[in-house]
Order: sequence, then C-alpha cells, then structure tokens
Amino acid sequence: MHEPYWLAADCPNCGQKDELEQFKGARLFNSEWGHSYSCCSEACGRAFLNSPQHKAKERERIKREIKQLRAELEELSDG
Repeated sequence: MHEPYWLAADCPNCGQKDELEQFKGARLFNSEWGHSYSCCSEACGRAFLNSPQHKAKERERIKREIKQLRAELEELSDG
C-alpha cells in the first residue's frame, strides 16, 4: 500500500514550494540555525535568521501570543 504524500509548507526564506512526490519546500529543521522554522535547505535555514521574512514571522507569532494571553486574562477577569 502506498503511503500518503504530505505536502510541506513553502520555504519561509526563498519560497520554494513542494510538489507531489518531489520532497521540496520547508522540510529541513536544525536547532543550530537559531530559529524554529523549517526551511528547504541548510543555506536557507541559516540565511532566514537575519532576513526580513524572519522578523515578519516573529512579529506575527508575538501578536498571536499576545492575543491568546489577553483572551486568557479576560477569562480570569470575568470570574
């Protein structure tokens, strides 16, 4: 039986898209890159840390976390 092929997200640094059975896109992860995003290659992973795309993704992540924390605080305030 053939295993299903799961498409990877686009590489956050270069934008490489996955294609069916091609194993492209953001499939690699390395904690030594200094960020928690998967990329398409070692080079993209290293370059992503200091890129404008990384800063934008981090801003969005922080905004989501703030929204979540505000919702939790609101729940506790309603008693």
